Amino acid sequence: MSTSISSLPNELSIEKNKEPVTLNVKEKNFNETQQNPAPENTQTAELSKDSINKIIEGLQHASSSGSTSLNSRDIPMSMEQITHDYTARPNFVPAPEKMNYIQDEETMETLIKQKREEKKNQMEFFYDEIQTPLLVMVMFFVFQLPIFKKSMVNNFQAFFQRNGNYNLKGMVFTTVLFGGFYYSIIKTIKYLSEL
Repeated sequence: MSTSISSLPNELSIEKNKEPVTLNVKEKNFNETQQNPAPENTQTAELSKDSINKIIEGLQHASSSGSTSLNSRDIPMSMEQITHDYTARPNFVPAPEKMNYIQDEETMETLIKQKREEKKNQMEFFYDEIQTPLLVMVMFFVFQLPIFKKSMVNNFQAFFQRNGNYNLKGMVFTTVLFGGFYYSIIKTIKYLSEL
């Protein structure tokens, strides 16, 4: 069962007829509807001239009363942001940055300078690496010299046994002396390198 569009209620027909709409439903046999399909209704709904005139009058009345206009807060006042924004254009491709390739090119002088700096940094790294072991070796050698041991025996007899070897106090004193010399030499080297 199908309903014709022209028979449906619209705003104009409701105003004329203030009656409630009644719906009549008839059941059809399922087998009959499969065998004989109902032809489609190709009628189009046409409004009468009176209803068209009423619609036009309603639009004119709405536009004269200001119902169809936007609020002033919804209307953009300045269009500059839209007209001057180049990135808002379709198919926008940004301009490439202008670079001066000649000045950015590395010259031979800069390459030579870089090589010198690299060599200097390598030598400084080597000196820093070798400095501590070399310093410890020299200090150990000085502390093992017979003249150093003789001066210790003459000045600090309490740190030695009768046979001339260190006792426990002498070992601790020599260790502290060795550490103090090492610390003072390292601090002096750092201070001089920062000047």
